[in-house]
Amino acid sequence: MLRVPVMNRVAGTITVVQEERFQLACDDGVERLFILSHDAPLEAEELSRLKGEGVHVEVLYDDRSNLIAHTAHGVRVQ
Repeated sequence: MLRVPVMNRVAGTITVVQEERFQLACDDGVERLFILSHDAPLEAEELSRLKGEGVHVEVLYDDRSNLIAHTAHGVRVQ
């Protein structure tokens, strides 16, 4: 049986970007790692721009406990 991932949302500021991987300093004080999904509506280059601007973003992601990083399906400026 195929398990459908549960989608979550978290807000914060992007602190590290490396290709399609990024770290988010979340509003709850936790640092979370993400990998940008191939279906995300933005390109990896945009992550660097968002980090450089220091904007507050919201990340839509699935939470699979067996992975080191969460899969980000969307990143939008708040």
